[in-house]
Amino acid sequence: MTLKTFAPKGDATVPIAATTASASAALDKYSSAVRVVNGGTAMAFIRFSTGAATAVVTDMPIASGATETFTKGSADTVSAITASGTAALYFTNGEGL
Repeated sequence: MTLKTFAPKGDATVPIAATTASASAALDKYSSAVRVVNGGTAMAFIRFSTGAATAVVTDMPIASGATETFTKGSADTVSAITASGTAALYFTNGEGL
């Protein structure tokens, strides 16, 4: 099995300024993966979906300063929220892990 190194694609990066209210952004529906960077000081919680969705604090946590890459399947939207504080999140569409 060969794993491809992550490569950005399409409208590469979309930001979300996450707060205690859920916010969302569109992802490139043709990309198979998304790289997530939490450049903020708070833990963020994210949810991938097809169409609109609301993130909640029981969704997937992304620690402050973390960089993670996920296979997103058919998701075309990502939503994010924090339990407190703010988080500057960056979602880069691409291929590979």
